[in-house]
Amino acid sequence: MKPVILCVDDDISVLRSLEGLINETFGGMCHLEIAQSGQEALEIVESILAVKQDIALVITDYSMPDMNGDELVCKLCNRLPLATMALMTGFNDADIIARTVNAGRLDRFISKPWDNNELTTIIFDILKMYMLKKELNKKNTELTLASEMARIGMVRINYQAGLIQLSDEWFTVFGYNKENVKLDFNFYESLFCPEDRYTLARIRKDSLEGNSANSYCSEMKMKDAAGNWRYIKRCISAVEFDEHGHPIEYLGIDQDLTDQKYREKLLAQAQEKSEILDNLAEQVTFLTTDMKVIWTNRIPQGCTTTQKSGYICYEQWYGLDKPCTGCVVQKALTTGQKCTTEIARNGRVDSMIAIPIKNEQNTVIGIIVSQTDITEQKQIEMRLAHAQQMESIGSLAAGIAHEINTPIQYIGDNLTYLSKAFTRVNENCQQLISELKGLNYEDEILIKSLESSVTNLEMVPDAISDALAGVDHVSKIIVAMKDFSHPSIDNYGQVDLNQAINNAITISRNEWKYIAELTTDFQEDQLIIDAVPNSISQVLLNLIINSAHAIAEKYGTDGRDKGTISIHTYHSDNYAILEVKDDGCGIKDSIKSRIFDPFFTSKDVGKGTGQGLAIAYDIVSKKHNGSIDFESTEGQGTTFTVRLPLERAKNTELSANSDLIATI
Repeated sequence: MKPVILCVDDDISVLRSLEGLINETFGGMCHLEIAQSGQEALEIVESILAVKQDIALVITDYSMPDMNGDELVCKLCNRLPLATMALMTGFNDADIIARTVNAGRLDRFISKPWDNNELTTIIFDILKMYMLKKELNKKNTELTLASEMARIGMVRINYQAGLIQLSDEWFTVFGYNKENVKLDFNFYESLFCPEDRYTLARIRKDSLEGNSANSYCSEMKMKDAAGNWRYIKRCISAVEFDEHGHPIEYLGIDQDLTDQKYREKLLAQAQEKSEILDNLAEQVTFLTTDMKVIWTNRIPQGCTTTQKSGYICYEQWYGLDKPCTGCVVQKALTTGQKCTTEIARNGRVDSMIAIPIKNEQNTVIGIIVSQTDITEQKQIEMRLAHAQQMESIGSLAAGIAHEINTPIQYIGDNLTYLSKAFTRVNENCQQLISELKGLNYEDEILIKSLESSVTNLEMVPDAISDALAGVDHVSKIIVAMKDFSHPSIDNYGQVDLNQAINNAITISRNEWKYIAELTTDFQEDQLIIDAVPNSISQVLLNLIINSAHAIAEKYGTDGRDKGTISIHTYHSDNYAILEVKDDGCGIKDSIKSRIFDPFFTSKDVGKGTGQGLAIAYDIVSKKHNGSIDFESTEGQGTTFTVRLPLERAKNTELSANSDLIATI
């Protein structure tokens, strides 16, 4: 924004003359504002400052009705530190000028009437001076900020006069209260360790004797306001000399190097061990307290930078503008204690350990972070937990199936016997009735009673047949449970895929019978593959239940509308092909790439572990060298296609359990 020139005069003709001159000559360099009273000028100044615009020059008349020019200058001098104040008057009175200078701040005096050329030169010089002052103010601000960031305090020393001056930044860096300090050589030199106090005393003695050097620079130890020793770099150079050319005044800096020293030491130790660290599976990172990377043995995947140091970790590694939620580094910085956490991101789980690095004063000056990819470990833990759970359920199911099987056999055998017996009794009764009628037996009541009994007996075989059908269904469930949970089939063996599907359908019937119609289409009566029976059964069960859940999400669970699940098997070349198709809710495009990721689930919290399809993928692709793919349209349904080799590769001799152990 252009700087503002403010002209104040109660005579509008004077203002118009100034307006014409300034706009014609300096229109491209500044913006003009005019006021006819001191109060109006004050209001204009506040409105200009409110929009953060600078005022370069104030030209005010001396004699005005509500407020004289010298009063206005007094009110504005503190509000406008960079502005030049010019008093314009027709009275050539030295007393007026002196009074204005003494009361506030007067930079220029302009007589009325003015000479246009002279006034133009004055305004041009003032604008040029304003630009220089603004640039100088900016540099001073930058220097102050840089000093604070670099932890630098300025020092001015005059040994001949016995004077020492310390900048405000010096007191900030080392924590002393300027108001509570008696600033002299005794105070300043008492802050240093004994060896360095001797050095300072020698420099002062040499200066007083005219034997000092033009500059000194060395590293020393100095105590801060909290009583902690700080490593500093002290550099001073002569800026004033006596008539003999001997230095009498020095200007220099005290720079706090403490944290830098510890970081350098830490980095040196890290570099010494870099060859070892580079070969570690873990990512090891050294951070400053402001989370800046000092050194790391490897760059995280997906990170755009190739540098191993010199940036804020969360900005370069994760593209964030603030630390991660629950950041373990921040916790370690806050507590000063070792902190650990696990982070799941993009299908990967990392274990992170943050250990604070402390200096001699037990102050945290850095953090070591160890980050380990434990995704596979977590998968193994989940599979082991799932396997143990399935083993327990399987053992229980096998025991229950065995216990139920014996009485069911008794019931089935007895029902069969009763069916045959009632049939014979019925036949005998009918024969008896026929013979009695042939003998013209006259007891009609007995004959009708026998005929009624025969009628009742004719219904008994149908009832027994229904009971036998129920027993047969229970027997099939028991067989399926025993096959599904049999503890002796952990190794590879011949598996009839179609029979395994039927068993899975029977076991999972309660999941789908109220919400879907399930059909099968087997190209062959038997489809034999070389596989781990329990693992294949688990894949089938997971796929069927997954389809049932998708249908329930679309149609609901009240049974009024049902979906369909169709299972089709065939073989192609050397592979058995299994297709499980449903018309459920389908899979959203945004999550299709993640459905096989461990721990990922689209279900509500508490309704899914994110392991069903991940385990199925692991069993098919890793344990059986097959593949599992899918096609899905959101709102229409999904088809999973599983390809399994008919014969196991000859070099695959490990069982499912030994494969899991090898993975561990």
